[in-house]
Amino acid sequence: MKDYFAPLLAEGTYPIYNRGVNGDIIFHTQENYRYFLQKLAEYIGNYTDIYAYCLMRNHFHLLLKVKDKISS
Repeated sequence: MKDYFAPLLAEGTYPIYNRGVNGDIIFHTQENYRYFLQKLAEYIGNYTDIYAYCLMRNHFHLLLKVKDKISS
């Protein structure tokens, strides 16, 4: 069985995605997209490099690389 709670390793590159429950819309307005990107940078910006992202109405995709050293 695959371990879905394995930690993300330093210098590892990961595709991350998520979608609304039952495909429901998670981004209702343009402000929702901006808020998501702001919080993404705030909470994981010091720990990862974001190589790419795609935000769609009912889901998102991220391509991240975990930093070896945390920036302050």
